[in-house]
Amino acid sequence: MPPKKLPKPNAYSLYVQERCLQTGVPMKTGFTRFDGEWKAMYEAERSAFKDRATAIKTTVPRVSASQPQPCHKKRKRDALSAEHRKPKTLENLECGECESDSDSEELDGPMAALDDGQPFFKRLHIGEAQDITTGDGNHAFIEIGDQIAETSFGDDCELTTTSAEESLENLNHAYKSHADIMELTVFSFSCVPVIYAAGYKKGQTLALNRPLELAVTRFNLEEGIELDDFFHAYVDPAGLPAGASCDADAARDERHGLPHANEYALAPAFFDDGRQLEGDYLGLYRQLLDFVGYDGTNALLLMPLCSRKADLAVNELCMKWLHAQAVFRLNCVEISDDLPELKFAALEDFLALALARWMSVNERYTELLEKEALDAAFKHEQYRQLHILNCPYHRAVVSVKNCALGAARESYFSLTNHLRKPLGLPGDERFIFRGDSNMDETD
Repeated sequence: MPPKKLPKPNAYSLYVQERCLQTGVPMKTGFTRFDGEWKAMYEAERSAFKDRATAIKTTVPRVSASQPQPCHKKRKRDALSAEHRKPKTLENLECGECESDSDSEELDGPMAALDDGQPFFKRLHIGEAQDITTGDGNHAFIEIGDQIAETSFGDDCELTTTSAEESLENLNHAYKSHADIMELTVFSFSCVPVIYAAGYKKGQTLALNRPLELAVTRFNLEEGIELDDFFHAYVDPAGLPAGASCDADAARDERHGLPHANEYALAPAFFDDGRQLEGDYLGLYRQLLDFVGYDGTNALLLMPLCSRKADLAVNELCMKWLHAQAVFRLNCVEISDDLPELKFAALEDFLALALARWMSVNERYTELLEKEALDAAFKHEQYRQLHILNCPYHRAVVSVKNCALGAARESYFSLTNHLRKPLGLPGDERFIFRGDSNMDETD
């Protein structure tokens, strides 16, 4: 019997396959659904898929029909049998985590053809950034505990996250003295998946590394924080059309069970244009560089973006995804421009550095430098959130764990609370701490 001929892939079928993987849409409907997106793409973007199709045609081996092949259903079971592909429900969620309330189901379309024996994916263990297996260079599976999520970072990427040593190095380079600690800008950022994405069932949790809401705020210790001074955007690695309306509130109710106050339900400020998805990732990344003070001349002077240590790895990968998208689009339009990668650091390290610099000339409050005190500085139980933490894009909620801008602002208040006594910082009446804090509320 002659060998069975495989269907020859073309650029459009590869594009549809990739979009179906991203959105969960079956292949049989994907060819019609994504036709408009394909036609609207830049020619350079389509050329990338054409090159991949050509490469596959020349490298895919012929498969003899006489050789026993695993049946379709068995391959589905095999794809689901690996423990790392079964999202598990997590308890006692902290900021930066999410939970899945749906059990694993049989995969449809191209996901059914995944085989554990093939080098299809990379894996990155957060906290073990070097543990990466070989992959196809375009997709990466990032493991957070028991959860696996897919993202696209581009060809030949190296997925690494900032180590503890690099975090301190970035901070020491940016804040060289106690005066710098007090006077220079500090950037706090957060990335939270909150928007319901097309192709996902209601109640299904979006993957951690789908950074659908990005927020960066800035402050300095002497002047405090301006609540109307921030960078905020909704982006969509899952592939929703640019400009689509995003009902973040519905997603919060469905996915996280966070209630909202009825009196805010009809407030027009919570339903403005800022809740639309960004489609121009190149322009968005340039806005972000401008917000963090990059003048286009010296990337070494970039200040690090800071996040709680528990969330830093996930948040950092979100920003690296945005950078990868910006670089890809820059290459498509063939414009010579500088898009440096951002630097990152843990807020706990900034806190330790600030105290160490202050205590180099003072010896009081040395107990605040103890590891337990530093770790406790950013725990949510320590304070009572006020409405000031909620951003204009959400209704008032009882927690800011899933509000990116609220989480970024929250870090500022936590940081200044810990530094208030030793550095003589004024209290902020907009944020009230519980009596169980390491600082007295009356000071």
